[in-house]
Amino acid sequence: MMVRLSDTRRVPIWLLALLAVFLADSISAADSATQFDNGKEFSAALQKRYETADIASRVARLAASGTYEEAEKILAGLLREKPLSLDGYRMLEKVYVRLSTMEQLRVWNQWCSARPTSHFPFTVRGMYFLERARFLNGANNTLLLSERQRRDFDHFLRSGRADLEKAAELNSSAPGPPAALTSLSIHLELPRTDMEKWFQRSLANDPGWLGAYRAKLLYLSPWWYGSDQMMAQFARQCFASGSTASNTYAVALDYLRLKTNRLGKGLQAQRFLLDPDIYRMMSSGLDRYVVDYPFSPYIGAYISLRERAIADAYVAIAAFTETLDRDAKNVESRKGRIRAYLGNRQFQEAEADLNYLERLQGATSFSRFYLGTIAFQSGQNISRAHQLIDEALLLESSGYRRKNYFYRRAEFYRQSGRHPEAVSDYSAALNEDILFEEGYLGRAQSRYAQSDLEGALADLVVIKSTIKGRLTTKARSLINSYLKKPAKIAERSPISGSLNYPPQSSRTPAKSEKKAAAGPNNDHREFLVRGLRYFYENQLEAARRDFYRVISHEPTNAKAYFMLGKIAAQHDVNQVNACLFFKEAYRLSPHTPDYLNELSRCL
Repeated sequence: MMVRLSDTRRVPIWLLALLAVFLADSISAADSATQFDNGKEFSAALQKRYETADIASRVARLAASGTYEEAEKILAGLLREKPLSLDGYRMLEKVYVRLSTMEQLRVWNQWCSARPTSHFPFTVRGMYFLERARFLNGANNTLLLSERQRRDFDHFLRSGRADLEKAAELNSSAPGPPAALTSLSIHLELPRTDMEKWFQRSLANDPGWLGAYRAKLLYLSPWWYGSDQMMAQFARQCFASGSTASNTYAVALDYLRLKTNRLGKGLQAQRFLLDPDIYRMMSSGLDRYVVDYPFSPYIGAYISLRERAIADAYVAIAAFTETLDRDAKNVESRKGRIRAYLGNRQFQEAEADLNYLERLQGATSFSRFYLGTIAFQSGQNISRAHQLIDEALLLESSGYRRKNYFYRRAEFYRQSGRHPEAVSDYSAALNEDILFEEGYLGRAQSRYAQSDLEGALADLVVIKSTIKGRLTTKARSLINSYLKKPAKIAERSPISGSLNYPPQSSRTPAKSEKKAAAGPNNDHREFLVRGLRYFYENQLEAARRDFYRVISHEPTNAKAYFMLGKIAAQHDVNQVNACLFFKEAYRLSPHTPDYLNELSRCL
């Protein structure tokens, strides 16, 4: 976090000078570094995850301040360079979507007025109107719109069309306006010829602009203006047209998601996915997607398609067997039956299929990993199971699969109580993906099982405070559960130390505090654990005193400095102190992601 200018009046000159020296040291150290440490990788991964949101926010701020040329310069760079986001979209496309959801119509109006010859503001405002029309149309499917809402809906459609057509006229080579007009064709109920005109123009300008494909897919759906056959045919065309430089094959995965969601969670959807041609397209498309976009936020939704295909193992086994009876060398169906057998704990049958697959293809990462899985799950020789997954890791080049191989083996070890091996494999999985929430959660549980409370809490804090994903609530719950374990602090004589402690609060110390403060304590980590407990209970002064006690016994304890920084950053007027604490924590432990992450906010 930045130091506010108004705060510097309260900061002593010597402290500002010290901060300047520390920051200069950070810069020179960064310049001389030849490798990224884990902290830097963590910060880079976080930045990549939120990159399009950050760019959109920067463009919006520039537009709001009237710095239109700078805002357009950012967008022009994205248009020219065509970078991809983590999920295969053009980054500019994602930025447009972000901007369209912002309630800044006055800013967009002023931008259009100030820059009447630039297509960027008209694209942004046109997509804003399109987003508002979509919202009302979604409401129209479930409720009756009022007369005023109907007028607003018509106004949004007309205004959006006018802006997007103007943007397309101002820059005939930009893919964004015609792609948005392809989508607008749905709500305007335009004939297919009009939709195709805009789709083809977007395709000619940039064949990798996925929004145009997805808009056409919806237009051709049976719930809009097409049919099941038309939608399926277009999805297959997208899948077949995918080249090594194209990401359009992912549209076929979107088709499968839309179709199965319409069919529901029952047998009908499973049978659809088990059709041999559909399963081949889904499985091979997914195998490619996890290689091309291993950090996509949508990867779980696509993987769930394969899980739905084998949801009822008996149905899946019967379908795959029927296909294999006609074509024994159908690799995708063979792999599907192996997964179904394992889901049904039919280890002997799965192993026979894996051996057949290896005779057909030779050893692959798939066959070695699942042979190792069988060895673990059926209680065979654990060393042999470990070796088989090691062989799979050597054969596998996909970072996504390597991460999951390490993670699955870690889970086997944790469930069997072999926590040192589990921690090692969880750590290896995190080396493949430093933002892998399940890896931090599993490692925290194995660390806690080995009485490493500090390590377990550190992993859970990464999830709760930094990643903020699906497991945030679970991490918070475990933190509370782990901190309920009573601290074992012995009674000793009064503490003496060289540090100046913060003033005591007026409240009466709890019995446990009196007990801990009764004497010098060589087990100072108990103070650290209790300080963490106080911090999460929002007893900040008690927490602060315990963290100072830790430092008085162990001046190199990075965690205590870091927690003092957290308290100062959140609750002190003087933010410079927070930066100094974070700097010291990072100096003492430069490979801890949280420390660099908090320090970078100060910088």
